[in-house]
Amino acid sequence: MTVLGPFVLPSDVVVSPVARLPPEVRGRIEHQPGDYCVTRPRSRATTSVVDEDTASLLERFREPITIVDAVILFSSAAGLEPRRTLERAFPVLAGFVREGLLLPAGSALVEPIASALAPGEVVGDAEIVEAVQVLLDTEVYLTRLADGSPAALKIVREGAQHDFGPLLDREAALLRLLGGRVSPRLLGSGDHAGRPYLLMSWIAGVDAHDAAAEAR
Repeated sequence: MTVLGPFVLPSDVVVSPVARLPPEVRGRIEHQPGDYCVTRPRSRATTSVVDEDTASLLERFREPITIVDAVILFSSAAGLEPRRTLERAFPVLAGFVREGLLLPAGSALVEPIASALAPGEVVGDAEIVEAVQVLLDTEVYLTRLADGSPAALKIVREGAQHDFGPLLDREAALLRLLGGRVSPRLLGSGDHAGRPYLLMSWIAGVDAHDAAAEAR
């Protein structure tokens, strides 16, 4: 990746005025009048608050464009000096690149964050029942084994193999070491269509508030 190449803002990144947030949410966010929130649901990046000019500049990346060209177009429309605008905007844009909100054009991670596997599909020894959690880099599914017992499938999303494949290998090694004593039991691991995965015993959870109420 090079900062000289084109970047794109994924279609599921939301750039919205802070003023549209519910009052109880708005009151917990440090902001100034006219500020915008930038967020990508299901990503690991936290919501950012930017000023109106930065929000307008970000919208230039809805189609693939280089940072320099985006700044030139924005500056021309706003009547600003491009070089000074680039100096001010580059650290902010670089931060969005690091957080995965602004991605190189052509990256598989540009696609909307949604489950890639459907009920009935088979991965390894498991049949997909439903998606439990879908993030930018990984997906977790409830699955059914051949004997009918439930299992958890954790699989790396397309485009995240380079960064998260080694992390999944490390997780598998730790699960083998723990042997299911204080963690889910590792049932298997492998590769599905180029995407590393782990298959683990299913441990049903409960909402913390419900558990606390029961304990009380």
